[in-house]
Amino acid sequence: MERPRLEIVRFNSLAECCTSIGNFIQAFTQKAIDRQGFCTIALPGGKTPATLWRTLSRPPFSTAICWSKVYFFFGDERFVPLDHPDSNFGMAQKNLLSPLSIAGDHIFTMPVETRPYATAARQYQETMAKAFATLTGRAQPYADADYPALDLILLGMGTDGHTASLFPGHQALQQNDWVAAVETNYGLPPVPRLTLTLPIINNADTALFLVSGAEKIRLADSFFADPSKSCAPAALVRPRQRLLWYLAD
Repeated sequence: MERPRLEIVRFNSLAECCTSIGNFIQAFTQKAIDRQGFCTIALPGGKTPATLWRTLSRPPFSTAICWSKVYFFFGDERFVPLDHPDSNFGMAQKNLLSPLSIAGDHIFTMPVETRPYATAARQYQETMAKAFATLTGRAQPYADADYPALDLILLGMGTDGHTASLFPGHQALQQNDWVAAVETNYGLPPVPRLTLTLPIINNADTALFLVSGAEKIRLADSFFADPSKSCAPAALVRPRQRLLWYLAD
């Protein structure tokens, strides 16, 4: 697979980094909206994005970005209630989606109430397929290997190199389904999860990593020159057009 254009931007503070990402998202969303009338974004989990969400939900970005034409999906989610402190949706809802008054039909949450977990994964694939068919005016249903193209996927990275809920050595790294279920002995907190898979992530137009902290930055630096030599799942992210790493000390 041809490697996308790699862009690495470094900052002395997380606040400065998030402002720069805000500027990028403002320009990116406007180009997508001008081209197709909407923009699709997949949101990350973890704690670091909270600063970015608060940055985006305040001026100038709260008014400069055409949020009414942005549609939000999630890169991964924990099987906890949506109002639980560990819910990725809950954090995004509190710090980004609610402050911006994003309409409910523009937010596609992962089905944490569905069991078994494999059924929940299939259900989110069906949700995504229906949403993209509606947005793009597609007449034919999506086949399993016919992946939709997110405009932008925002990602983080753990100290073990995991991204979304794709962990080193986990079978989800080999899955071709759009969404995978992940068992309980991975991640903190160790609860079951859903995650977008590499085929969906890598079919996005652009992927943007937000990474903060010296340990994670050292790991990222170790595979920038040749990601093929790393076993970190984050090193396997290769979107169709642009791959951006925003690093904050």
